[in-house]
Amino acid sequence: MQEASEAGSLEEEVSKDSEVSQDSKDSKDSKNSKDSKERILLLRPLLSLRKKEIQERLKDLSIPYREDSTNQDLSYARNYLRLKVLPELEKK
Repeated sequence: MQEASEAGSLEEEVSKDSEVSQDSKDSKDSKNSKDSKERILLLRPLLSLRKKEIQERLKDLSIPYREDSTNQDLSYARNYLRLKVLPELEKK
């Protein structure tokens, strides 16, 4: 029963985000169409959670955790920052 309420809560959050993004898009569309670019609504409901929290929830639901192989590739700046720079900053 708790899972259903969590899912409902998530749906409400996503719905609110969708409304805000759609409003932004509508106001842009009212401008000159040559000047405005098509916008994409990107929903990232798990962004605020830590990796450990996600892994624990997946374990509770018996869902295997999967990681993209590029997440460890330090040639990507985002990975270098996440894997090398941020841990050093957290030490201080």
